[in-house]
Amino acid sequence: DAPGAPGAAPSAEEDAGPLGDLRRMLAALPQRPGPAAEELLPRLKDAETARCVQSADARGRQAFFVELRLSLFRWPEPAQKELVEHFADLRADVKRLVESMTQEISRWLDEQRHSQRRGETVAPLLPKLKNLFQAVLSAAFLATFKHLGIAEKRGKELFLLKLALCLRAVSDLAPSEAGTGQLLGQAQQLRTHFFHVPGYGELMEDWLQSRIKQFNEEFATRVGAVLAGGPQPVLARLRRTFRPGRWLSMSDPQVEEDLFALFLDDAFPRHVLTNDAIGRALQRVSSYGSATCDFQVYDGVARLPPAPGSVGR
Repeated sequence: DAPGAPGAAPSAEEDAGPLGDLRRMLAALPQRPGPAAEELLPRLKDAETARCVQSADARGRQAFFVELRLSLFRWPEPAQKELVEHFADLRADVKRLVESMTQEISRWLDEQRHSQRRGETVAPLLPKLKNLFQAVLSAAFLATFKHLGIAEKRGKELFLLKLALCLRAVSDLAPSEAGTGQLLGQAQQLRTHFFHVPGYGELMEDWLQSRIKQFNEEFATRVGAVLAGGPQPVLARLRRTFRPGRWLSMSDPQVEEDLFALFLDDAFPRHVLTNDAIGRALQRVSSYGSATCDFQVYDGVARLPPAPGSVGR
């Protein structure tokens, strides 16, 4: 399912029985908290519903909890919290939704980077970004995000990191570029909702800079540890990617893949390594290699020295 969007239409089996009845009641609730939601709350938590959930098949159970998650905003926040704490499956669905949204934002950042690397306009990517922002700003998602628990701290921080990177990218767009007006309005709403601290104002840029600095310092530490343990695998792999005399952008996908394979892991976020940090890492690698692995680094690009008698490009 698209993040923040309703699930697929339920099958006849999923729509039948007590859970199907509850799904229809959830879907029919008013868009704002009120008596109907308050009356339904005890039934959702009673023993009969627990038995129905327990006996339902996986698809029926998932359909019920997706509908419940989409309906959370129809209760006051204390009741929302009560429901999330009551149902482990609901907590899992909350976590899944935020992870899915994080992945979608990360994919957009990949596409934006690809367009920039090719010198193309990002205009074709803006409709997708508007839809993503709209999904994040939906009442269903905003209510869901509030209920990520301490156990989901990393997932919450990763979502905020990717969102902040995306919002920074939007702020760099030319205001005159077609279609940016609505996008900039959405971006401001997101900044206010997720990064505004009462009494201090909007702190997104300060927070983002701090996190990027921390990640790049961690990257440097990992580079040092790997090289100290044996530089040969690092030298061999980077020699395959950086051909002698040929400049290569540090944002090249293969460079990123090499760095993650050699020094990082899947838990380390993409899109946070700076060119300066990558350049310093390559120069550190150079100190372990011979003259043929003495990286030349310049303004976001790097290369190995040209082979003797050849002309670099």
